[in-house]
Amino acid sequence: MKTRCYAPSYRGYHNYGGRGIRVADEWRNSFEAFYAHVGPRPSAQHSIDRIDNGGNYEPGNVRWATRNEQQGNKRRKHLIIAVRVKPDLYAWADEQAAIEGISRSDVLRRALIRDRQRQLAEEGAVR
Repeated sequence: MKTRCYAPSYRGYHNYGGRGIRVADEWRNSFEAFYAHVGPRPSAQHSIDRIDNGGNYEPGNVRWATRNEQQGNKRRKHLIIAVRVKPDLYAWADEQAAIEGISRSDVLRRALIRDRQRQLAEEGAVR
């Protein structure tokens, strides 16, 4: 968490510290303070997740979440939701994947392509 936010040499720094994401001072200076807020890790499948992806690692904005839960909390997802107007994009994609017998990522890729084609068609109609 601290490396992501404060070490420019970290490969993912541009997604955290480079975007201004910080760790609450009390947590940065005290693991005990951090632990008092978040509690023990529920399982090996859980890691810290920011609820508001644009917010800091701070009280009220972190939770323990599985990789699957974190997949639904990405910056890309919010853009897609705005286009698709789906309250739970990943649940919708999982349903479509089961119906079509394909992967969730294929469903999402197709949805993005359709949305982009529609957007280009609308832009062409405006010109």
